[in-house]
Amino acid sequence: MAFATHSLYFDDVEVGQEWESAGRTVTEADVVNFAGVSGDFNPIHMDHEFAKTTPFRRPIAHGLLVFAIGSGLGVTCPPMRTIAFLQVREWNFKEPLFIGDTIKLRSRVLEKTLRGRGRRGEIVWYRGCYNQEGKAVQDGILVTLVEGRAGRRTAEAPALAATEADGMAGVCGPRFRTGRLFPTRTPYPTGRLPNSAETTQSLRMRLGGRARMGVARRTAGGPTHTLTPHLPTNPHRRPGRTTHPTPRGPLVP
Repeated sequence: MAFATHSLYFDDVEVGQEWESAGRTVTEADVVNFAGVSGDFNPIHMDHEFAKTTPFRRPIAHGLLVFAIGSGLGVTCPPMRTIAFLQVREWNFKEPLFIGDTIKLRSRVLEKTLRGRGRRGEIVWYRGCYNQEGKAVQDGILVTLVEGRAGRRTAEAPALAATEADGMAGVCGPRFRTGRLFPTRTPYPTGRLPNSAETTQSLRMRLGGRARMGVARRTAGGPTHTLTPHLPTNPHRRPGRTTHPTPRGPLVP
């Protein structure tokens, strides 16, 4: 899974910008499920009869449940390419949240610090959870690590290199069954065939361990490979016989 295309980079936000999320109503199922996950079965959250004896007169949601819901709302408020959650500098639990209450998250950029030569950066946020009456239930200061646009360019570099390699392979021709061709010159740009002045290209060739050099030519009628191996002189060879090796199978362009 990757970041959405509309997710913002570190470079896309400025100090002082603010956002407000959509609303999220806290249900009794949320409280029960969080109690099961966290193991916090405090009767102030779970026991309605006990809650009547407390100053709140009814069960309240877990404080960390509200924090977790606020964290989830922060994923789209704003949508950032967040790499890591670094720090909770401070967090204040101001008001109780009851079952059936609706909260919204408000975010504001307080500070920005560039890291990794622009590949990432730290952002200091103000985050506040507000109920349906506009009262701050919880708020504080958080720090996240966000991807920068320089990191995107670094990630795209291997893909660009692979594209250039594909262009080289298209010019240098196929592999042979008995050897492999290696270019000794800069390949032609991707998608461009050589012109009349570029019909010959020197290639290194490994063929049966004996041939050392070959020449590959492209003609106007289509790609054709002509091999001219250069072999060391053999003073003991018998007259009338050649020591030039013959590639097994046709040379496919």
